[in-house]
Parts: sequence; C-alpha cells; structure tokens
Amino acid sequence: MSDPVTIADHASQQSDRWLFLALLVVVGLCAVGIWRWIVADRQSISSRLEVMTERQLKQAEFLATVVANNTVALGKVVNTIQLCREPRRQQQRIEHEHTD
Repeated sequence: MSDPVTIADHASQQSDRWLFLALLVVVGLCAVGIWRWIVADRQSISSRLEVMTERQLKQAEFLATVVANNTVALGKVVNTIQLCREPRRQQQRIEHEHTD
C-alpha cells in the first residue's frame, strides 16, 4: 500500500479522542499560518501606505510652490494692468475737463 493509504488506515483505527486532537492540531496550524499571512500582508500595506503618503506630501509641497509662484505672477500682471489703465484714466480726465 502507498503511504497516504497506510496513514489513513492507521488513523481510522484510532479512537475519536486522538482524531479530535489531530483535528485541533491541524486547525491550530492553519490558524497560525493564516495569522502570519495577515500580519505580513498588513506590514506590506503599511509600507505601501508610507510610500504613498510621502509622495502625496511631496506633491502638496510642489503644488504649494506652484500656487505661490502663480500668486506672485498674478500680482505682477495686476500691477502692469493698473499701470496701463492709469495713463488712460488721466487722459480721459483731461479730455473730459476740456469738453466741459
């Protein structure tokens, strides 16, 4: 006979108490294996979360820099527009005074 058949035949001749203990051992080993897999998976997810958090922080810093640069550029554009409008307003006032 082959080994698995011999082992099954021997196990079938044992009392139910031994089979129950064997079942507890097998279930315990499966539980330990599943627990170790869950812990390893949690550590993997945790490390990926740290990497993603670092990327998000770097991206937020970059966007803050871009917003600051755009704010400065927008301020310069507003100043330039005001400088362009000022001579036109003065000219319109002069023309308006001469027509009165």
